[in-house]
Amino acid sequence: MAAATRLIAISDLHLGGVAPYMMSNPERLAAFIDSLPGRLAADETLELVIAGDFIDFLAVPDFKSWTPDPREASAKLGHTLRGPFASVFDALRRHVAGGHRLTLLIGNHDIDLALPAVKDALLREIGAGPPQVNLLDFVCLEAKLVIEVDGGQHVQQVDRDARRTAWLEQRGFRVLRFWNHDVLDEMRLSRRSLSGRCTLTLNPHPHLPPSRGKE
Repeated sequence: MAAATRLIAISDLHLGGVAPYMMSNPERLAAFIDSLPGRLAADETLELVIAGDFIDFLAVPDFKSWTPDPREASAKLGHTLRGPFASVFDALRRHVAGGHRLTLLIGNHDIDLALPAVKDALLREIGAGPPQVNLLDFVCLEAKLVIEVDGGQHVQQVDRDARRTAWLEQRGFRVLRFWNHDVLDEMRLSRRSLSGRCTLTLNPHPHLPPSRGKE
């Protein structure tokens, strides 16, 4: 029998920026992460999920809502790594060094993590990559759908991507992949391809019948 997984989910940490910081006590957060292995039963494995807005790129000068230049975005990441939040990244390194899993979901304040150079820099800082550490570009939990936007470096990491995809599929997710240039230069075709492969329609009121208009 496979070991059960103890999944701990946290979100909206908003690390980064300038004082006064949204994350006011990073040492307490680091201590929380360090405490997680002690919560496990003997037959459990551990996965930490940070469900969006891990790093607040919007709060780092020059306060852009989106930093498309990989060098600028990487510099903002570096600013956060070297700042008062270093203890949190130290704790995450200890987490993965202990053999535990880490999954990062991108939110609207850290969309810059979708840039391959920024993603790779963060994984180097944490000290591990897929399948132990997964940073998902876009995910819809209701549809169990993961969308990955890949740069050219993925041509050289086919085996690693396959292991990552297999790990996600074992957990019931479908994985769709698009190349960067498909999204940047052919957005309409990418949207058409995506809509043609997604069949789930979400009813905002699932317990109510569909509206038939005014009577």
